Amino acid sequence: MKKIIPIVAFCLICAVGFLRLNDIFVEKYINRCYMLAEHLETIEDIDVQVFGSCHAYTSFNSLYFEEKYAISSYNMAFPSEILPVTYMRMYERFKVDTPKVALVEIWGINAYETYIPTEQLLDDYMRPNVENLPFSLEKLELIEDFETLDPLEDNFAVLKYKDRLLDFSLNELDFDYSFEKANEMYNADGSDYYYNEMLLRFANNGYKPYEANPLTEYERIQGYVYPFDKLAPEEIIQKYLEKIIALCEENNVTLIFYRAPYLSTENELRKANWMEEYLGAKGIPFYDVEEALEWDYDSDFIDYEHLSINGAYKVTDYLGEIIVNEMNK
Repeated sequence: MKKIIPIVAFCLICAVGFLRLNDIFVEKYINRCYMLAEHLETIEDIDVQVFGSCHAYTSFNSLYFEEKYAISSYNMAFPSEILPVTYMRMYERFKVDTPKVALVEIWGINAYETYIPTEQLLDDYMRPNVENLPFSLEKLELIEDFETLDPLEDNFAVLKYKDRLLDFSLNELDFDYSFEKANEMYNADGSDYYYNEMLLRFANNGYKPYEANPLTEYERIQGYVYPFDKLAPEEIIQKYLEKIIALCEENNVTLIFYRAPYLSTENELRKANWMEEYLGAKGIPFYDVEEALEWDYDSDFIDYEHLSINGAYKVTDYLGEIIVNEMNK
């Protein structure tokens, strides 16, 4: 036993040191996943946590919800986030702050058919989020499930970004990160999209407000399928849907799914129909807010994929009543 204790202690010290190196080497100044994760470390006791893609953080105004109902809320959604990543972020978040309600927007079931090409979705959006997740067996399983992910580089940023040491591009942010300092260094003239987006989100409990832009063609070109016309998502997506359901059951979290309005392919609408039937059979609430509400195409949208401030108020009012009712059951 006396020989084992020093060995275990040494291994722990090495592990902690390696994780610290990982944190140092991540390219923080272009990684919005990192920015949001660091910001959320300062916030606890959030009763209503919102997860999903950009369709979530432009459709549910957490600050407005919190002010209206006096219930803490934060929108933790991320751009083009697919459902397996949503599960991982919920898995990590629930370790430190278990909510009463998890509101999950479902664009992320469409990793293999949507308005973003699959290769771009997995490489440009999935990987930066995955590399920022803490090392865990769940993360290893996720990496194994997706061939586009690398077991070494997507677990160990020090390997992926080793050239930052060789070309002397490490800087003070890597050793002592703060969003304020990063904003000052890289967005001094206010022109950087990433920093301006995150400034807006931090000021609005994760929600991103958009001014309206009239759409003349949305209603005409939006797809339509019959309610009985269903398409099951890919098996890998179903696997992580089940993981989300099990995670919320284990943590006694009320789970609510919703679909935000956006110009959808017919197969995306078929998958939404499948979700409604599948979740309904399990007694899990699902709401298609595009079908449930009336829309003003002059004031409720910013483009064919995202809602304006006006549209988000409608969604938040609608889902807010549902959330409060579920919490009072």
